[in-house]
Amino acid sequence: MGGRYLYQSATGLAIASNIFLPDALDRRLPHLTPNPESMRLLLLTLLLSPFVVTAQPSGDLAESPPTAHSTEAAVHAAVEDYLLGFYNAEPERLERSLHSELHKVGYWRDPEGAYHYSTMSFQQALELAAGWNADGSRVNDESPREIELLEVNDRTAIAKLTAIWGIDYFHLGQYDGEWKIINVIWQSLPPSRN
Repeated sequence: MGGRYLYQSATGLAIASNIFLPDALDRRLPHLTPNPESMRLLLLTLLLSPFVVTAQPSGDLAESPPTAHSTEAAVHAAVEDYLLGFYNAEPERLERSLHSELHKVGYWRDPEGAYHYSTMSFQQALELAAGWNADGSRVNDESPREIELLEVNDRTAIAKLTAIWGIDYFHLGQYDGEWKIINVIWQSLPPSRN
């Protein structure tokens, strides 16, 4: 008479099998004969298996951790949206790249060479972007577009932008999976770089 048996697979997992062996074969293969200890192990395996085995999505559904390259590309894209938002008078790009609690401070230089301190909020940045180069006269193909990623971590980053108006330094953070500029300090281009 045969019965339900427990055996160890090559992967080390206990596996239950419905193999029915004649009584004569049961006597020749005692390691396949059920015993109280193997039955307890089987029961424990079956009870714990929902907690041990988890399904992982495959293919396009799988979420893989961001690579350093994809993180740097996302940070670069946020700074580029900031730049092009002003250069192309596209405030929607700034809306995408700036955190709503933006804190921007800086020093602009007047025609006489004196620096003046200024601050800017998220809303003020959007309004400025809409009109600053609306006629396209402030920027051309030769205008600086230099983006440097100074440090990129998994949740924070620091970047530098050199543009027609000056030099901006950015603190970025990852908010709800998107990279946003939260702090900016900038100044007009120094006289030596005009």
